[in-house]
Amino acid sequence: MILATMMSINACSQMTAPSSFNTSTHTPPLPTASASTPVAPAHHDDMDDIDEVEILQEHVKLLEQNLFLMQEQMRALQRQQVALNQNMEHVAKNQRIHVKTVDIETHNDLPHDATYSRAYAQYQKKQYAQAIQTLKPYNSGGSGSTDAINGMYLLMLSHKQLKQCESTITIGRQFQQRFPTHIRAAEALYSVGQCQYDMQQKDIARETWKRVRVLYPHSAAARMAAQQLR
Repeated sequence: MILATMMSINACSQMTAPSSFNTSTHTPPLPTASASTPVAPAHHDDMDDIDEVEILQEHVKLLEQNLFLMQEQMRALQRQQVALNQNMEHVAKNQRIHVKTVDIETHNDLPHDATYSRAYAQYQKKQYAQAIQTLKPYNSGGSGSTDAINGMYLLMLSHKQLKQCESTITIGRQFQQRFPTHIRAAEALYSVGQCQYDMQQKDIARETWKRVRVLYPHSAAARMAAQQLR
């Protein structure tokens, strides 16, 4: 009995409690931003808005120029209408004299037809200097007849072929101003811009090409002007 008790005490003495317990719990680290975390891209909306405003301002500027030119043309048409009414009154009072005058003017127009035909033939042969001399009567559009108008335009082209930019600009500008509704008016104004550009007047040339687009938006010259303005 005593032996059993001794063995039990010995066994208990060998069983020792741990000196300390690790009561701390493992806490996972705080998450950090990964290198692959997407970053919001930079926005260019402000720059796009600025470009759009500049385009709109330029468009408004062109519209204002177009309005001014249309008002000038309207005033010119009104003056022409007044003059036409006065001429009609004069013709009504002098019908017999008018009939005789028409016959005389018809005969006087014949040499002009020959003049234009000769100048056109010279231009086709690339005899531009000779064509310029032949076309002198059409320097300002003459009487405004078909041959006179075509002669003035051909005169501008002849100067352009010889790289005579100052004459090309002068005649081309006069042609467009005097005959703004003519089928060649847009091309004449475009040629003015070309010569201005060749003379290093690039800013002025750009303004001229802008006018071409405003005044003749559906013309081939307007499309060429748009390409130059890019």
